[in-house]
Amino acid sequence: MHIDAIFGAIGRFAVRFRWLVLLVWVAAAIGAATQLPALSSVTQNNNSKFLPASAPSQHAIDLSAPFGTANFIPIPVVAARSGSALTAADDAAMTSLQKQLITVPGVARVLDGGRSADGQAEQLEVLADQNSGNGNETVKFVDRLRAKIAQADLPAGLNVHLAGDVAIQVDQQKASGNQGNKIENLSSIFILVLLVRPTGLFGARA
Repeated sequence: MHIDAIFGAIGRFAVRFRWLVLLVWVAAAIGAATQLPALSSVTQNNNSKFLPASAPSQHAIDLSAPFGTANFIPIPVVAARSGSALTAADDAAMTSLQKQLITVPGVARVLDGGRSADGQAEQLEVLADQNSGNGNETVKFVDRLRAKIAQADLPAGLNVHLAGDVAIQVDQQKASGNQGNKIENLSSIFILVLLVRPTGLFGARA
């Protein structure tokens, strides 16, 4: 069988059963958007496991073992006031937040990173289990941390946010996922227009 005969058969089938083809395309687009994971959600952002034992960073990890932080991923939590120093109420709120963050699943420890020289900012450091740092689990973990911060009874004017590479990767992943969904939706609309367009809209049908 020649290749032109195969494509001819596909073309005749698509024309004869165009509404069935349309329904299949719509169902496939909805299924792909709702059921399939985004590529960014299953990729590994931490490549430290592939480093040789002789790498300087691996030596640093070994040397940090006495601190008990070698097997954890640090996630900074920054609290700050704009234009004024932190108050006693802010200190109490940060102490309370430190206790609340430790209750999030995947958090091993929460350390007090101290206050800035001008007294306007303070930093906590969440030490997360490395198993929480892969793919879609990272997004869920960061969302849980942010939800715990949002639920905290913070004084007015005190801003608290996650910082560091992990938070940046999650925000980039969400942004790329939203962009991918927009492209997929526009592609689906374009395909629908091609399938249901009236004769003469883009030229006569073959």
